[in-house]
Amino acid sequence: MMLIFLSGSFTRVPEENIHEFVFPKDLPVISVTDNVGALNRLFSRDFDTYVNTVVVWNKLYKRSLFDGICYPVGKLSEDEFTTYQLLYRAKKFVTTSEVIHAYVQRKSSIMGKQFAAKRFDVLDAYEQALVFFEYRSLFEIEMKCFARYLETIIEFVEKAYKSGSSTTADMLCMLYYRFDLLWPRICSFFENHTELAENKSYFDSLKDSYYDWKEKVK
Repeated sequence: MMLIFLSGSFTRVPEENIHEFVFPKDLPVISVTDNVGALNRLFSRDFDTYVNTVVVWNKLYKRSLFDGICYPVGKLSEDEFTTYQLLYRAKKFVTTSEVIHAYVQRKSSIMGKQFAAKRFDVLDAYEQALVFFEYRSLFEIEMKCFARYLETIIEFVEKAYKSGSSTTADMLCMLYYRFDLLWPRICSFFENHTELAENKSYFDSLKDSYYDWKEKVK
């Protein structure tokens, strides 16, 4: 049975402008890909492509896609725990550039609040995703997940440092611990997958960026 996933684009609307917003009338572009193509979109370095692919609320789902897949209770970034599984299960992923959602940016939302360690839930999602991709021999996708994981640690080091929170020191210690566990796994991955070795330089640049930030926050 062919499982189909339909995803539409969205635009961000500041809370104070919600009553003036009008949906654009541009002619949409439709694209179709398979599950691996969709997973590549999920780990795209283009931020808009990534966001449009990962979020839960801009898609139409065939109900059977969710058999055995549940959103985690009590976790932030719950879409990061589930979307990759749904994309893998779907055999066809259809996207439209038509703006069909207006995403209101509320200052009181969870993501609008001060940076806190609870945001680290997403790192647990990447841990689970790495196991998922390795088990299914999706090594190129696994590599991209490693990159997203490392990029996020660096992003969070910067945000923790700039937050000026009373928990900043604790957050930084947790992130340093994550990096110290993750980097040897990345090195081992490239040793075992020499066909992907040309990508290692990007990871080395990320490591340099991490140490640059670590030096700043001393």
